[in-house]
Amino acid sequence: MTSKFLASVDKADFKHLFIEDLGWDQPTAKALSVAVEDESYSVTPIAGFHGLHVWACGSVPDRSTQAQIDREVSAISTERLIIFHNGSKQEWRWPRYNKNRGTNMSKLLVHEHTVGSDHPALERRLAKIALDIEDDISLVQLLEKMRTAFDVEESEESSKAAKIMAKLYYELEAHLPQSGTEATGNLHKISVTMTRILFLMFADDTMMWDEENLFQNFVAFETEKDGSDLAAKLELLFGVLNTDKKSRPELTGHLTRFKYVNGGIFSEDIKLPRLSAKMRDLLIEASRFDWGNISPAIFGSMFQAVKSKELRRELGAHYTSEKDILKTLNPLILDELHQEFERTKTLKDPTRPLNALRERLGQIKILDPACGCGNFLIVAYRELRELELQIMESLKAHRGDDGARTLDATLDLKVSLVGLASVGGHLK
Repeated sequence: MTSKFLASVDKADFKHLFIEDLGWDQPTAKALSVAVEDESYSVTPIAGFHGLHVWACGSVPDRSTQAQIDREVSAISTERLIIFHNGSKQEWRWPRYNKNRGTNMSKLLVHEHTVGSDHPALERRLAKIALDIEDDISLVQLLEKMRTAFDVEESEESSKAAKIMAKLYYELEAHLPQSGTEATGNLHKISVTMTRILFLMFADDTMMWDEENLFQNFVAFETEKDGSDLAAKLELLFGVLNTDKKSRPELTGHLTRFKYVNGGIFSEDIKLPRLSAKMRDLLIEASRFDWGNISPAIFGSMFQAVKSKELRRELGAHYTSEKDILKTLNPLILDELHQEFERTKTLKDPTRPLNALRERLGQIKILDPACGCGNFLIVAYRELRELELQIMESLKAHRGDDGARTLDATLDLKVSLVGLASVGGHLK
């Protein structure tokens, strides 16, 4: 691995790094001036390729300010990497999207670098996004390179997430009897509560609310440090989330900013026992973890990893791995669809057949009659949406759109959750 990448990085010569060392093109976007409160930040495009731009900002503000700057940049550069730097420290911010790409919601990942220090991981990331002068890759292929380089390793993050969930599960379990007549009901109570907590942490990290870390801040600033009111506050929050804003009583603090969540996840009335300071500390610690890095496809396995085999058997719980799911989906529908796409996109005028294929994707309906945690449906949706994105990119390329125009994969979607159904599961 050559060290020339880090030499340019440490000098903050990012234009040389991306254009000369990595083979990217000159940028087509214009510099921005972003005002955040009383400060003004200059954000400069330094390189681009097929509408994906790399930006640099000559300061390292706090994470909240970085998020506001990113929102301004995203308005003109949907696909972007922003480097915040101040001479001694750098923070490379990459918006990690959910793989289904059903919305533009993203979580800003941060890759920190201290100038002058060895950073093999950053060198590896840069090597992955280097382009040969003869490379003729699409935006989809470039985005895959960027995801491979800058998305956090899913397997490592999933392992951390499972351990965090296990700590929460065992602490909550310690407050409830696990034997006698109440045992079955308590097990259900733990499962429902854990599902809700995971949903709230995931919502914090995928911009589901109108402000960052709303649930984390609610627990940190509106519950007592000894945990004495934690259960009551969680029960109150669950009720608020299950109530349309027009029907809510008068509220104060963070509770006023939570959105209504339909679908029934908060509809059941769950009474929690008095919880401890340890449970509160663990919940705040868990909230600080970046749940936006975790694929929803492995959520089911997280819960089952903290239960015994005996409990899984009693509950009838079954988790099918993503690898095994694809062994079914590929020969069933995906292989044929991908073959049709590969054949169609090479036609002299692929517009009509590609649009027909998109329409066909939108008409596919998938039923999982033995749905457990919904993994089969989530993976199916993600794969169909990924194929639709590739079709849209091919249509864009055939139209001859220039690189300054970026693909908005949220427009006129054909693949949607309407085509998914389960019986006895979570997705309906």
